[in-house]
Amino acid sequence: MNILYITHYSGLYGANLSLLNLIIELKFNYNVKPMVLMPYGGDFETELKKNKINYEIINFKLWVNENNIFIRSFFKTIINRIKFYKIKKLIGNDYELIHSNSGVIDIGYFLSKKNNIKHIWHLREFVYEDYSLKYDMGISFASNYFNNNRGRIVAVSNSVKEKYSRFIKPQKIEVIYNGVGCKNIEPVINKNDILQFCVVGGISDKKNQIEILRAVNLLINKYNVYRFKLSIIGNGEPKFEKELLDFIKNKGIEDYVNMKGYLTHKEVLEYLLNMDVGILSSFKEAFGRVTIEYMLSKMYVIASNTGANPELIPNTDFGMLYKLGDENDLAEKMLDAITNFEKKNIVIKNSYLRAKEEFSIESNARNIYNLYKKNLVEL
Repeated sequence: MNILYITHYSGLYGANLSLLNLIIELKFNYNVKPMVLMPYGGDFETELKKNKINYEIINFKLWVNENNIFIRSFFKTIINRIKFYKIKKLIGNDYELIHSNSGVIDIGYFLSKKNNIKHIWHLREFVYEDYSLKYDMGISFASNYFNNNRGRIVAVSNSVKEKYSRFIKPQKIEVIYNGVGCKNIEPVINKNDILQFCVVGGISDKKNQIEILRAVNLLINKYNVYRFKLSIIGNGEPKFEKELLDFIKNKGIEDYVNMKGYLTHKEVLEYLLNMDVGILSSFKEAFGRVTIEYMLSKMYVIASNTGANPELIPNTDFGMLYKLGDENDLAEKMLDAITNFEKKNIVIKNSYLRAKEEFSIESNARNIYNLYKKNLVEL
């Protein structure tokens, strides 16, 4: 089965990591012959080369922006039309199916229509709630494309499906959770004398790391708790990094916070093996890949009660949810982890097994491949 995959950026973060794992699994275990199209090179390109996956770089534009400026959107559309013919000539008629890796790209839709082949459209994000982006012509206009798509729409969680079902026929949307690779590593529980908290993700207002720092300040100055440390892994927008650094300095909590900065994905996974508790404080996660990576690293998980988090942590057998926007509630959940961590072992084991069984790359690839086959026979 020859498939053209289209992705929207070059970084090796959530969406592209999920795509990379999927392609590798399909290539080696399902005889899929992939070709990847992306707008520019980067870490993702390096991984494609390493795994001998064919790819092409053509600088097409996304159909989302921050400001909904009509003139800019119009020119982006013109540029994409020009790029479209270049892409069409490049790919020819060699592909049975097109798989767009994000809802923020529309070039796959037009290729599908022009070449009369099926198109899987993967919704891996909320768009506005998690990235502050809007569709160029508005969601109502975009929904016409989604509803007329020649193939299924894949949502990475029920939360994503629920949002888009207001604009897209629900019967067109199928929920398939992301898959996360799990190497044969047996991480240990109870790793440190001083409890190690960790948060992983790009630093931004949507990821909401400042709320964790407020909770850390409460632990120290309200609850008089000192035997813990927080590691913040990731980089991002300079003004938000400065906000975090200023807060740490102004509150005098430098001894309790370790700003690790950017680590490669491999380095992150190695670092997590020595962490005890993973925190996810985002305003709204479409899936929460890092949550599964916490679980697979045998970490106790505390996450905000929004987006897909309640799907990954359906009850207290698998972790703890705190009320988003309430640093007091987060501080109390962190305090409970510090003072009663020995009792969390059964929760850690439960979440580890759940992650391996329900969110594996093998399960994800099998479900996606079955979707491909179903779409190819549908009229």
